[in-house]
Amino acid sequence: MLRCDPYFDLFRSTISTPLRDDNVRDDIETDLDDLNKLKVGKTIPVKVTTTLGPSLTVRIDATEREDQGSTSTVVNDVPEDFNGVGDAESTMVLNGNHFQYNLDTDGFDTGTINDPTIFFRIHVTAEFNTDPTIIVGEEDALLESK
Repeated sequence: MLRCDPYFDLFRSTISTPLRDDNVRDDIETDLDDLNKLKVGKTIPVKVTTTLGPSLTVRIDATEREDQGSTSTVVNDVPEDFNGVGDAESTMVLNGNHFQYNLDTDGFDTGTINDPTIFFRIHVTAEFNTDPTIIVGEEDALLESK
C-alpha cells in the first residue's frame, strides 16, 4: 500500500454520529480525539462520509490501547465483528454517501472508563481500488467501555 498525501484533499475521512470525533486531519496517533463511552455487547454504527464512493475500499480496525503520554501502544487486538452491516474482512459497506460498519462490541473488555490509561481505538483507512492500493484517508475514534 502506498500513502499519497495529496489525495487527502479529495477524501476527508470524517467519522459521523453517533461517534464523536475531532475529525481534524492530523496525526491520528497524537490528536486530541473525544472519548466515546460504550456499553460492551452493544452494536455501534461506525459511519465515514465520502465523496469518492465506489472507487474506495474503507476498512476498520479496532484495538485496545495503553496510553503512553503522547503516543499509545496496542494491548489487545479486538475482533471487528459486525452486526448486519459490514463484512468478515473488516470492510465497511457503501450506503449512499457514507461507508458504514455496525461494530459488535461483544469482544471488548469492560471497565476502561475507570482506568485512564486503557482505551479502545477504531481506526478507519480509506484506499483507492488500485494495484497497489493507495491510502487516501484515515481517521480514528476513541472509546471507553462501561
